[in-house]
Amino acid sequence: MRRVLGELQSLSPDVKAGVVISGGETLASTLPEGVDSERVSAMISALFNLAGRTAREQGRDAPRNVKVRNELGYVLLSRVDGETVLAAITGTEARIGLIFYDMRNAGREISRILKEEEGEA
Repeated sequence: MRRVLGELQSLSPDVKAGVVISGGETLASTLPEGVDSERVSAMISALFNLAGRTAREQGRDAPRNVKVRNELGYVLLSRVDGETVLAAITGTEARIGLIFYDMRNAGREISRILKEEEGEA
């Protein structure tokens, strides 16, 4: 999965870091050294769950993508499947639509890897 995150960063140079989480646990990450990936994963999981709860309260389906903007750029979240979420951290000039497209393709590859790992277990 780390390879997939690296490919995402190569395809979308605006992506500064990527994280794959499932059930609040980090499966793979390209976060900079010194960043607590478990803490980041917990925050990403909470954010995605909150977005889902908000959508359900409005009578909508759970979100496929979530975009959060701050002064340093964006945190983009994309549901891979089930509880698995792919997050990309970008700079301020990021081309969001293109990154979400690349994240969707990366998500398919991550889903394939997870299914292969389930088959081996």
